[in-house]
Amino acid sequence: MADYSLSASELADLRAAHRGTRDKREADRIKAVILLARGWRAEDVADALLIDPNTVRNHFKRYQQGGLPGLLQVAYRGSDCELSEADLAVLDAHLQTQLYLSAKDVAAWVEETLGVLYTVSGMTAVLHRLGFVYKKPKLVPGKADRAAQEAFLAEYENLKQNKGENDVILFMDAVHPQHNPVLGYGWSKVSVRATTGLPRPGAGRPISDCGAAVRRPPLETWRLAGARRGS
Repeated sequence: MADYSLSASELADLRAAHRGTRDKREADRIKAVILLARGWRAEDVADALLIDPNTVRNHFKRYQQGGLPGLLQVAYRGSDCELSEADLAVLDAHLQTQLYLSAKDVAAWVEETLGVLYTVSGMTAVLHRLGFVYKKPKLVPGKADRAAQEAFLAEYENLKQNKGENDVILFMDAVHPQHNPVLGYGWSKVSVRATTGLPRPGAGRPISDCGAAVRRPPLETWRLAGARRGS
């Protein structure tokens, strides 16, 4: 179990710093360290401050390593990078497996995982340095499953040949007003072609608002009210 004990003089300095700051972020970091030192669990501190438990532990680690200046330092980025080359490699690899829609979300992951705080503009500069750009994926048309089509035709012919005299064959489908994906922007490598696929023809819809059935021959159609699931 981690040792979060602090001396009486350290706690006094932290309380004095808390009274003197008007920056909410600084105040929350100081409170996180004080509460851990008073015996709170990291999870309870995180719940009280509405942050992640790993962020709480990172605040205490930064205080141990750099005192109050280290705890309160914010990595506003200029020409230097707060992350080491090893940290940059970890971030690069993570971003190639996880798509983020904003630099703010990336900065939150960096603070939680690597213990370094960035502003949105600072994180944007790091992303550009790593070769990431903010772009929208390209829609790629869905392709029909030829094997499934041929299997359906064979089954349909067999059904027609063997159905009863009074049996009726209906073709049914269901639709949804928002079936196709809505494209949004995200951070991805310049060299990577970001794509997302349209549903293939005949793909099942998990939820639908309306449905219809067609009978042929003779050609007749019905609208099915209240249909909720595709066939």
